[in-house]
Amino acid sequence: MSEKPPRLKAVEGLAGELVIDLVKSGILGRDPAVEFRVEHPTVSRKHAEVKIDGTKVELTDLGSANGSRINGRPLTRTAHLLGHGDLVQLGQILFEYEEPVSAVAETRRQALAETTKPTRDAKKAKMMASDMRLARRIQHRLVPDKPPVIPGYEIAFSYVPALAIGGDFFDLTELPNNELAITIGDVSGKGVSGALYMVFVSAVLRARLHTAKGPAEFLTEVNKRMCPVLEPGMFVTLSTMFLNTETHVCRLALAGHNPPVLRSASKKVVEMGLDPGHPIGASENLTIRDQRLQLAPGDIMLFTTDGVEEGENEAKEPFGTNRRNQAMREASGAADMNRRVRTELLNFCGAEVSSDDLTIIAVERLLGT
Repeated sequence: MSEKPPRLKAVEGLAGELVIDLVKSGILGRDPAVEFRVEHPTVSRKHAEVKIDGTKVELTDLGSANGSRINGRPLTRTAHLLGHGDLVQLGQILFEYEEPVSAVAETRRQALAETTKPTRDAKKAKMMASDMRLARRIQHRLVPDKPPVIPGYEIAFSYVPALAIGGDFFDLTELPNNELAITIGDVSGKGVSGALYMVFVSAVLRARLHTAKGPAEFLTEVNKRMCPVLEPGMFVTLSTMFLNTETHVCRLALAGHNPPVLRSASKKVVEMGLDPGHPIGASENLTIRDQRLQLAPGDIMLFTTDGVEEGENEAKEPFGTNRRNQAMREASGAADMNRRVRTELLNFCGAEVSSDDLTIIAVERLLGT
């Protein structure tokens, strides 16, 4: 059975049905000569451009009179990478974007579903699979299911454990005094061992985050509580940032985790050169300090775990920072950046990406704020 092409399905604004199969690159508009015709007075003759490159489908507004929006956000002449379920508004016509399950996504889905291999004892394997499914459900409840809505900001994330359960962790918590706490971390282990320590970090976070004066104090408390329980050779890398959404001042503390990367409104990607310090568990007397940053309008901060930069393809070539930075430069906003980095990584690594957890957080201060 051949795979259906991605498509735009009109869900609001038209009297009849309209489904546009995106079988090739082309123009969306009212002009009879365009590749994808939308007959409506609020749609410009040449309203937007669709560009298809392999599994990627990008949409760019062509200076239309009534504008275009993706999930409520105005679309500009910067291309936006479409994702399944996106709401695309052209003039007053609202479409939903639908994409087929790609070969990479299907491979990934199957890898996540196969929590155990057949054993001689089928009953034991069945019980183990049931326990793993329960652990996965519990673990997913410990991380956010959607980003917070904060005026003047756009926040997006991706979280994909390598196995049924994994060692990556992240949290987005709104604090008093207009602050948002962003935490991302990675346990040096996957599967059950990594997940158990991840649960411990989550418990400390919920107990201490609201009372900590800053991220460094919080990470110091995490280290104090985890050192007695970590097995020899195990460690946890963590990054916590307190973002004041009124002053746009960030206080960032690192415990062995790779620093976030900044992309400015001019689309320049900046490696900030911050000292990552030592991971949680390296010593009972870690020195962790707050580092201050200021977000300017249009700045996007990208947080990742090492499953992004260190993800490998079949030839054992790493995804690396250059590919990540290129995806960052091409992004139209935080949501688009999250999707582009994830999509480029999955396409590059294929099934091999399942060897490590994957977590991405993109935080953008919107222009005009």
